[in-house]
Amino acid sequence: MQANKIDVVKLAFAGGIYAALIFALSTVLALLDVPGFASVVDFFTKFYGYYGYSVSWMGVIMGAFWGFVD
Repeated sequence: MQANKIDVVKLAFAGGIYAALIFALSTVLALLDVPGFASVVDFFTKFYGYYGYSVSWMGVIMGAFWGFVD
């Protein structure tokens, strides 16, 4: 009996999608002034601001991109 092996490419792709959704959703919720998300996106801005991320609608796209890449 063989053990099931994890497909590394599929796992990485799923993780990238998950991170992209977290970045995008957090940014949208911060833009809508939902309490608690300002500190999250401040953390994102600290690390990804140099690469084009900001708390804006364009930042939603950039955050999703960098979340997927990471």
